[in-house]
Amino acid sequence: MCNYYDMTNFNVSVDFQSVNSNLFLSTVNGGEIVKKHSLKNMNFKDIKIKLFPIFKIISIILITSSIALELWNIQTITTNDQLPIANILNPALILAHIALSAHFIEALIAAYYAPARNQISIKYTVYTFFVGTVGLLELFDNNEEKS
Repeated sequence: MCNYYDMTNFNVSVDFQSVNSNLFLSTVNGGEIVKKHSLKNMNFKDIKIKLFPIFKIISIILITSSIALELWNIQTITTNDQLPIANILNPALILAHIALSAHFIEALIAAYYAPARNQISIKYTVYTFFVGTVGLLELFDNNEEKS
C-alpha cells in the first residue's frame, strides 16, 4: 500500500548542525520547528515514517531528470549533434545509466512479486521504478504486516 502525505503545510528539513556527532531531522511548520528527531537512535520503523517521504520525492525528481537527460542524449545522437558542456554531462550520463538500470531491475522485481502481495502489478511496477528501493521495501513490508 502506498502512503500519501499532505506536504502543503509541512516542510521537512535536515539540520546538519550536529551535536555530539549526531544528525537531526526537523519537522518545520511555517518556519517554526515542531519536532526534532535524532537520526542516531532511529530504528527501521522510525526511518520508514520520517525519511521515506523525503527519499521518495528526491528519487522521483532524480529519475525524471535522468530520463530527460537520456532522451536529450538520444536526440543529440540522432541529429549528429553534441551535448553542450559534454565534459560535465558525461559523468551525469553515466550515473543516469546506472540509476535507470537499477530502478528498472527493481521495477521488474516488483512486477514479479506484486501479484503475490495482492497489489496491481503494473501500478506497483511504475511506482517502484520511480521511487526505487523504497517501493520494494514497502511491497515486502506490507506482506509482513498482514501475516
